[in-house]
Amino acid sequence: MAVIDFKDSEVIIRDPGNKDIVGKTRSRTIQLGMFGTSRNAIWAGDRRLKVDAYPVGRGSFHANRKAFRLEPGDPFILNYEPYGISNKVWRVLRIEEESAESEKIVVHCVEDVSYLSTAPDVQGVKGSAGDRTTALQALAEVKVEEAPYVVVGDEIRLMTLAGRRLLREIGYKVLISVDGSSYNQLALCEHFSVHGTLVSDYTDDTFEIDSEVGFQVDFDNDDVDQIESISESEMLMGRNFALLGTELISFKTITPVSGNRYSITTVVRGMADTVKSYHSAGEEFWYLGFRRFGTFADSQFAKGITRHVKYNPYSSLHTADVSDAEEMSITFRGRAKAPYTPANFKANAGSYHPTYSSDVVLTWDPRLRGTGAGYGDPDTVTDATAVWEGLFKIEVFVGGSKVRTTEGIDAKTWTYTQAMIEADNGGDLPTRIFFRLTNYIDDDAGFRYESGHAELNVYNPDGVDKGAPTTTTTTTTTTTSTSTSSTSTSSSTSSSTTTTAP
Repeated sequence: MAVIDFKDSEVIIRDPGNKDIVGKTRSRTIQLGMFGTSRNAIWAGDRRLKVDAYPVGRGSFHANRKAFRLEPGDPFILNYEPYGISNKVWRVLRIEEESAESEKIVVHCVEDVSYLSTAPDVQGVKGSAGDRTTALQALAEVKVEEAPYVVVGDEIRLMTLAGRRLLREIGYKVLISVDGSSYNQLALCEHFSVHGTLVSDYTDDTFEIDSEVGFQVDFDNDDVDQIESISESEMLMGRNFALLGTELISFKTITPVSGNRYSITTVVRGMADTVKSYHSAGEEFWYLGFRRFGTFADSQFAKGITRHVKYNPYSSLHTADVSDAEEMSITFRGRAKAPYTPANFKANAGSYHPTYSSDVVLTWDPRLRGTGAGYGDPDTVTDATAVWEGLFKIEVFVGGSKVRTTEGIDAKTWTYTQAMIEADNGGDLPTRIFFRLTNYIDDDAGFRYESGHAELNVYNPDGVDKGAPTTTTTTTTTTTSTSTSSTSTSSSTSSSTTTTAP
């Protein structure tokens, strides 16, 4: 017995009448029996859909049997001034006898779909609801970032953030330019972030896992309904990942307040390569989740390269005018390739107002970008072992001037001996010495990728005052971890303080 192989084919036909009238596309399934090849089925489907999608003309007329010599399927040109028909190509569908005694026939015909106009004059259906608006506008809330390690691994990529404006956008084109004048399409992104603004200040004096204070956000639209509260374990894995200002966070609970204002509580702060910082009212909040953003690579992306970026939204009907899109620029610094800022930076075993009288013994803990870097399930992540990425650099400042730089440190400790101090300061022991610690990686291409700075002031009450250094705001980060035989937890605290540093 022969087996009939039935195949399904999908044919997309331009449907201007349907789109212009109802503002969207429609689909219809048709059965084409006895078509044995996909090519023939697609041809037949194409013809059928053209007829169904366009308001083609159909009609009948009487003709003399002897004078009308066309057969069904034959084309002809029809002109009929009373109906405004001029030079239209029609085809004969069928021919009927008017009657057994008559010499006249009835010719049924239809406008030929192969000669249809591609720009029909159609009018939208008007009613009490008014005309449907389908136009798009430029996205109002956009941001371009360099993707962090936890998102893309050890690769330099763009991270695109955009909030929907009219709620009919289905994606946006990521356009990129070298000079800001000529743009090329890099990729399409179908992931929209949920955007809002901070209602009031969110300070930096909370715990690293803030379960007491939290903050409120005014969201732009109803997309906030897509965010939900999660468990603590999911929070620590970064399921409710978000960007507040420049700080990456994750949160557990989201609660409606009024309208599109929501309260966010139980927050993990300073995640990945960021540190806990002070946020003022009005700062941007971007909900990222696991995939509410785009990441895109290009062969030309490298440290030090600057590119201009635009996002141009599109829907099933339209694409916005690219000239209206906001222009942004980004200079790549190799964020995903850079190690994290070291933690627990101490001098002579003290991190809060440490003092010295002879040698200064500096110690620190490297932060690994994987295990122990503040991003993971507490039931599976173990304490970071005594390993680190790259090497360390220490800069020493006294009285606003850099007096020593030591690179290539392949350890978690370094001693600024009394002999070094005296050699750098004319035989004196200064009242204040400022240290800046950096973790860095040099790759085979000659690029250096540096972490943020861990900074520390060390005091000698009996020392010699070398002058007032420049006052800057620095960030000190301290990380502690504890573990048991069955579970392991990690927490870290950081505080921003005004210190005397060059």
